[in-house]
Order: sequence, then C-alpha cells, then structure tokens
Amino acid sequence: LSMNIFLSDLSEIYNSKLKGNYTRKKSIPGSISDKMTVNTTTNEEHLRKKNHTFWLNLLGLNPETSEFTPDFPRPSEKNYEGDVYIYQLPTNETELIQSFIRSQKISLYIFLQSCFQLLVYIHTRSENVITGTLYHNRTTTEQFSTIGYFINNIVLSTNFTHNITFSEITSQVKDIFYAGINKAEIPYKDLVELIVTKRDISRNPLFQLLFVLQKTAPELLNLSELGSTISELNPGYSKYDLSFYLEEKRKGIEIRVEYSTDLFREERIQSLVSDFRRLVQLA
Repeated sequence: LSMNIFLSDLSEIYNSKLKGNYTRKKSIPGSISDKMTVNTTTNEEHLRKKNHTFWLNLLGLNPETSEFTPDFPRPSEKNYEGDVYIYQLPTNETELIQSFIRSQKISLYIFLQSCFQLLVYIHTRSENVITGTLYHNRTTTEQFSTIGYFINNIVLSTNFTHNITFSEITSQVKDIFYAGINKAEIPYKDLVELIVTKRDISRNPLFQLLFVLQKTAPELLNLSELGSTISELNPGYSKYDLSFYLEEKRKGIEIRVEYSTDLFREERIQSLVSDFRRLVQLA
C-alpha cells in the first residue's frame, strides 16, 4: 500500500510541477506514532487480557511450528541468505479461480491461503498447521493515505485432526484470520514474549512459513511525456524458511517465493509451487 501511495504522489507532484500548478499537500496533524501511542495507552486492561487469552488458547506455550523438511541440515544459528523463485499462473487458471471463489462466496485471499495450508499439511502431516501472514493494520483514514510500516504479523493455526473437507478448511482459515485481525492490537513482539518462553536461534519464533496475497501496485508511473517501468530486485535474503507472496497481475496471478538457500534447492521450490498449483486446480 505504501508503494501505491508513493507512486501516486510522485506522479501527481511531477505532473503538477510540469504544468506549473503544484501546491504542497497539507501535513497530517500530529504523528502517526503519537496516535498509535494514544490508542495503546487508552486500551482497557481487560481488552489486553482478552487478547492474551485468545492467543494462548489458540497456540499454547511454545507451539511446534510447521516447517518443510529441508534439503540441507538446518544451521545451528539462523542467517538470512536467500533467493527468489517466480512463477506466473496462466490467465485461464486465474479466471477459473475467480469463477470458483464467486460460486463459493469466499475471497481470493481465503481461497489461496486455504490451498497453502493444505500444501503444508500434505508435506508435513502435522495435525495442527501453524504458519504466518501479514495484515496492514491501518485502522484510520489518515493511515490509509500515509506511507509507513503499519504491518503486523498474524499467526494462523489450522486443525487437520479429522477427514476435513476443503470447505471446512476455508471456514477455519476465515474464522482464524478475522479473529486474528480483531486481536491484532497486541504487537507481534509482545505476542512472541507471551507465547515463546524457549527460544531457538536456528528458527524464527512462532512460524517458519509465510503466505501473503499482496495488493497490486501500479505497473507504470503516470508521468507526462515519459515512459516508465518498475522492476523488482532480488534482495538476496529470506526472513523465513519460505515465504509465498502472491499478486494479481494483468496476465494472471504471480507466485513469488522467497526461500532460504541454507535449507532448500531451487528445484525443491519449483516442486512445491507445482504442488500448490495442482491444489488450486483441484479445489
């Protein structure tokens, strides 16, 4: 979202200066951090305890996080060297997905996240799949028009203890995701302190696998008389064992996987993406 705001503002400033009618936007009164502090300090104690109880009931203390069996032995201390693998779903497959979610009355995010949860279960056979996702955590109109890092991590836990149907998976994912949003007042670092009493420096706390459906950023800047392209660079690192970033584009849904090169070969990531694609097709 910050990238959308940045590109939109840059285009507007450039074009207005070119035309000679540029006027500086009014600053937002006060700082976002001030507002967040006020919101935090005015939260009642019972709400904080309620949020803590929710996460403790969902995850318990020191939960066993879900992870794919690595190709290489896990280093004793985590580093963040990584690589990126990109795959573009064909347009026709994206259209079939859109048709399916309309018929089931679920969002694209819930559908794709459910497929990811199922992928993790198939490869781990863990009855309780624990992964992470991101939530923008912008709660005011001002925040939706402000560049900044408001994102909070949300932990998802999906139970596979019985012969569960895909419809039941989507229902679980939807319930836990929206419950997590409602309990997102607790910062992730505080959640880690609450849940994790035994730290393992070879792993991230709470989850090793991340799934995100990203809001599409503009492909081009709207600059008068100038053409432009936007290219993403390979950062060369991976914060988690593996992160699936999906994004809707004109040619279909793009799957971008950041993965730890200490743990996985590229061929393994290609195989996981292929398995994910098959699950999407079979849903």
